[in-house]
Amino acid sequence: MRGVVAACASIAIGAAGGCSRHIDVADPPPASKQQPCPVPPPLPPPPDPPPLYVRAVAGPPAVAPQGREPPPAPPGSTVEDLVGSANPGDWDKARAILEPRVFGKHPNREDVKMLKALCKEQHDATCLQSLPPL
Repeated sequence: MRGVVAACASIAIGAAGGCSRHIDVADPPPASKQQPCPVPPPLPPPPDPPPLYVRAVAGPPAVAPQGREPPPAPPGSTVEDLVGSANPGDWDKARAILEPRVFGKHPNREDVKMLKALCKEQHDATCLQSLPPL
């Protein structure tokens, strides 16, 4: 009996013939009346995230880490020259030099006065409020 497999619903000990039903392996299984589930199409890629915006938060001016000196001024220019300049870029350079001095351990009275003048000129209220008293 080539290609025939005996399938038994139940085997009773001592039953004559052993199995009640034979299935031919070569026959395909009966076709299912149900249709296979359709595979959904792939999801579209997610949209690009919105751009991140950074909001400036008012706070005390940045202080240089302890033990580091501010970058030196270009040759021939002093802090007084930078503060008295008409170029706003020079004012930023002067603030970069003065802020570590003023917000350090022992501020110089003249440095505080110059930084106060710069803060007023740049309309920086936060800078003015964070200055030490004279």
